[in-house]
Amino acid sequence: MEKKKTTFYITEELRDLMYFLMEKEDLPKINFFRRAINMFLEGTQKIDSRILITKRSDPAYIKRDICEPFYLDLKQYHEIEQVAKEQNCKMAQVVFQALVDYCSTLAMNYDEIVVLEKE
Repeated sequence: MEKKKTTFYITEELRDLMYFLMEKEDLPKINFFRRAINMFLEGTQKIDSRILITKRSDPAYIKRDICEPFYLDLKQYHEIEQVAKEQNCKMAQVVFQALVDYCSTLAMNYDEIVVLEKE
C-alpha cells in the first residue's frame, strides 16, 4: 500500500491527549491516525464551525501550532482531499476534526481524569 508523508498542525493539548491515548491503547502513531481518519470518513464527516475559522484575529480561532508528521495511505489522502473540497476547507481542518473526534471517542473509555497543565 503506497503512503504519502505529510504534516498537519494540531494543538498542544490534542497532541498530549493523542500520545496519552496511543500509550493506553498500545497503538503506533500510524495506526492511531489511520483509525481516526477511517472513523471520520465512515461517519457524518461534520466539521465543527470553530475548526473552520481561519482568521487568526477571531477570538474563536483555534491555534494549531504543533507540527505532527505522519504517513497517510494514498486512498485516505485522496478521500480527505475530496472532503475538504466538498466542505470548502483545508485538508488540515479535516484531519484535525478527525483526530478530535477519535480522541473524544477513545477518552470515554477511561475513568482517569486527565489534567493537562501548561508549564
